[in-house]
Amino acid sequence: VISICGDSTFFHGSIPALVNAVHNQSNMIQVVLDNSTTAMTGFQPHPGNNLNVIGKSALSIDIEALCLSLGCTVTISDPFDLRGTTKTIRNLLKENNGVRVLILRRECELYRKKLVKTNPFKMKLNQDLCKGNECGICSREFRCPALVLDPKIQKSIIKEDICSGCGVCVDICPFNAISREE
Repeated sequence: VISICGDSTFFHGSIPALVNAVHNQSNMIQVVLDNSTTAMTGFQPHPGNNLNVIGKSALSIDIEALCLSLGCTVTISDPFDLRGTTKTIRNLLKENNGVRVLILRRECELYRKKLVKTNPFKMKLNQDLCKGNECGICSREFRCPALVLDPKIQKSIIKEDICSGCGVCVDICPFNAISREE
């Protein structure tokens, strides 16, 4: 069993299920997508942040420490490290014993961009290398909102106005059509 939730959902709904999984000696992996905010509904703080809902200083609850206190095995990985995270998931699947928690920790790129107003990278897409509709990994599978298939040219394009410049698309393109400039 693999269960996936965001960090906010972890605090607001998944902890009881995790407690029951540990109590019942379940064999499962709980993946927590820890982006340090409630990105889906407006970037509100949650118990994992050091600010409360009205912006005052608050105790930050550490997901890793909480899970360890329950007796879970905990692993932390950077989701932007696609190869490393894939290897970590494969290793966790091989363990096949008890409740394992994988925390994929990386600050939300949209929230980061909102705060600092700059992108870490400028993304470029080489149309000569792009296979477009033949491939579709970036537009149909990866589903970054900034990568779309242009119906006129049948190739992917980058919508620069919404691209956060995270650079993950470079690692998912099998044809090296996407590059990043600092």
